[in-house]
Amino acid sequence: MLELKDRSFQKLELMDSFIDVLSKYNVINKTILSSFSMANLKQAKKVSSSILTCFITPINLSPNIDTDILAPYFPILWLNPVYSDKVHRVNKLVSVWDPHPEYRIKGYLRQHVDIVTGDNPLKILSAISIALSENFMPQ
Repeated sequence: MLELKDRSFQKLELMDSFIDVLSKYNVINKTILSSFSMANLKQAKKVSSSILTCFITPINLSPNIDTDILAPYFPILWLNPVYSDKVHRVNKLVSVWDPHPEYRIKGYLRQHVDIVTGDNPLKILSAISIALSENFMPQ
């Protein structure tokens, strides 16, 4: 997952060059482009309709956003425990945006979150491994 932070990606020529690099190295089908900016994601889809996009949002709860994956800030999932189900019903994935998700992994597994992102991927993997070793199964 690559985050498009800069508004320069809204320029067609830059996005086109970026997508060309991903294609050249044969990683375009393994890449998810994420951003707080829908304009960045729309430009990516304009250049390559097959690339997966992920909208990161601290406030927008709508599952009907034109993207493949929705990444709400983690309190949204705790305040709205059926959010993942609503997003899945419209055939999209849920990626939680949480700086320290290792403390909440079991809750994310319970809520059927598809992707967990945070500051320390090794701690996230360890927390998932521990939950699975404890035979924790989401309901």
